[in-house]
Amino acid sequence: MQVSSSTILRRGLTPTLLLVLALGIAAWAQRWLTDLSVPLDGKVGYIIAVALFVYALFRTPLSLLRDSPRAETVPAEVSIIRPLWRVWLFRASAVLFLLGYMSFGESRGCATTLNYCFTRTNVALWLLGVGTLLLAAWDWNATSLAQVWDRVRNLRVNLDWTRLALLGILGVGAFFLFYRLASVPAETTSDHAEKLYDVYDILRGQYPVFMSRNTGREPLYFYWIAWLVSTFNLTPNHLALKLSGSLISLATIPLAYLLGREVGGKGVGLLTAFFLAISKWFVSITRVGLRVPSSPFLATPALFFTFRALRLNRRNDWLLAGLCIGLGLMTYTPSRMIPLIVVMLIGLRLLWDVLTMPGGIRAAWRYLRYQLGQAGVPGLRRSAALGIVADAPAPSDETVVAPPAASPVWDPAQPVPPTLTRAFWTNVVLMVAVAVVAFMPLVRFSIEQRDQFWFRSITRASARETGQTFNAVERFLGNLWNAALQFNYRGDNVWVNTVPYDPQLDPVSGALFVLGFVYVLLALIGMLRWSKGRQVGIFGERSFTAAALLITLPMLLMPSILALAFPIENPSVFRAANAPPVVMIFVALPLVLIVRRLREALGNWGGIAAAGLVAAVLLAATVMNYRTYFETYDYQLRRTAQNASEIADVLGGFTKSVGDIDHAWVVAFPNWVDTRNVFLAMGAGPRNNYLPVEQGANAARPQVNDPAPKMYILNVTDQRNLGILRSLFPQGQVYTYQSRTGPDKDFTVFFVPAASAPQ
Repeated sequence: MQVSSSTILRRGLTPTLLLVLALGIAAWAQRWLTDLSVPLDGKVGYIIAVALFVYALFRTPLSLLRDSPRAETVPAEVSIIRPLWRVWLFRASAVLFLLGYMSFGESRGCATTLNYCFTRTNVALWLLGVGTLLLAAWDWNATSLAQVWDRVRNLRVNLDWTRLALLGILGVGAFFLFYRLASVPAETTSDHAEKLYDVYDILRGQYPVFMSRNTGREPLYFYWIAWLVSTFNLTPNHLALKLSGSLISLATIPLAYLLGREVGGKGVGLLTAFFLAISKWFVSITRVGLRVPSSPFLATPALFFTFRALRLNRRNDWLLAGLCIGLGLMTYTPSRMIPLIVVMLIGLRLLWDVLTMPGGIRAAWRYLRYQLGQAGVPGLRRSAALGIVADAPAPSDETVVAPPAASPVWDPAQPVPPTLTRAFWTNVVLMVAVAVVAFMPLVRFSIEQRDQFWFRSITRASARETGQTFNAVERFLGNLWNAALQFNYRGDNVWVNTVPYDPQLDPVSGALFVLGFVYVLLALIGMLRWSKGRQVGIFGERSFTAAALLITLPMLLMPSILALAFPIENPSVFRAANAPPVVMIFVALPLVLIVRRLREALGNWGGIAAAGLVAAVLLAATVMNYRTYFETYDYQLRRTAQNASEIADVLGGFTKSVGDIDHAWVVAFPNWVDTRNVFLAMGAGPRNNYLPVEQGANAARPQVNDPAPKMYILNVTDQRNLGILRSLFPQGQVYTYQSRTGPDKDFTVFFVPAASAPQ
């Protein structure tokens, strides 16, 4: 019986409308979820939205996730070291690594606290080691240099609609990352002073491989800032820190597109990039001016190349994944989780392939025996003609025994999963080698200075710093729950990082994230079997990519979750900084699903409806993130942070007119401004002219006979030290600076004219 097109349209239209309705209800539910005055509306709304979403998916299943090939025919093994030039390059890379390892050791001639430094020699050995190993292992897919050159020469970049859309997304990202960069965020904290002091050390000729200040930090980001400052003649200040982070994050956006495209195609990739570009989470960790954005800049391509390598098993993807992992380990502590994630994904791929291949574990064991026979393992013999393996008993001189009947073990023409091939594990070994060589500057340091290297991680996860014992399992489960709530309910509580307790996702992105998570979970479940012979589901097969996403996301949150000794520090937008690109994949999936369904159900009109829906969703998310960051966050940070920049403006005016930097002072006061930030904002470098709290204004007595004009800045409530200054300098002039933020940020200016100094 033939079904009319109108019937097909109705069948497809109802689930499509249910998907749109589910999104609308989820967005409404997210709006009310955090409203404590209406405790149930948000939760009930989400239950309804998820129920409608799941029902619509079961009515019209649609697979968006790209999975790895099920199997491949075992290829002819081509040794990576067979060509003579590869042999010598591998040997050279091994020698370079050993020499580099020795040269990155402790040196008494190093002008740093820990005596581990970059030098011209060890940097050359490091770069040559990485380059030589990549050159030796790289799959050129050519038989001559001429073919390689022809491929490079014929490279073309066509500006199709996808690339044009990505350029537009980069424009939106540039706006969020650079708009009002000089004034938002407005102020610095003590962490910024520590970072700028490290940058000044590099600019002055100290080149440590590990920064010793503030419990120790990886070095790569500081050298990036120092290069940027020296190359473009910038002032090392808060703006330079923010500029360096914004440039890195702008480059992260197309990398997020690649990761999203690898997971779900171009549509998912573009929406992943867009939602990342406008994300208040991503924007806040970028513009704050700390080293946080350097971590996702390398973690995102590491995950992209790993996902693609697991799908296609191309050697170059493995090599580039190793390079990003090794370099990423020198950026920020959360990147230490990336190698573990990659190991887990490889193990998941192996387990998945073994369990889903025809014959399951038994077939995998037969293939393993076949490979062992191919390798000439004692006790097994190979029959090349039949492709079989059998036990080979020892021959006897007394009796003639007929050869044993060879029991077929494996047909070499039968496809096998890539993870069971030698080529796969050769690529994995090469990835590890590249990662280790890329991490060369810190390999020896991490071994010889384990306490310093692991101090921050250990003190967060154990009672080493607090001295208070706790139930680790209970703390872990509590932190895991709180980390899961951060997307939609309760976020980070640190005012420097974000709006305290505000969910990490805006209401639109939060609603999409919940639906996307449900979609990925259903893709992992695959086909549901209700009874024998009866089954229903959104996919005929379970999705490996869904399983990989569901492992990757919580592991990216683990640096925050493992703050067991300080549960108040979880969730943390900083320690979970590698998560936003993956989170935005979950956000993008349901929107792509709805768009495809609209096109299928309504034809040309569906394309118009889909474009309107996407435009409305993206515009709403953009406006919400803009308001949260550039209005709410900016206001609360100005109200909370000490106004070092305004003090710097006043002292800067003094030094540029009648005074100089040697006679500009801040009188320290408990729980007030970090005086280092005042002089850093002035561009005066690590200078710190302050009168200590213990002595107060009495420390100014040696300056009484100095005829030069002087200026002292005091806390507006510090009447004691103001009285001392008045007694020391009777002709001093006092006025109150009225802060732009509010009266609680006012401060006192005490100016001593040159003529008032006694002769």
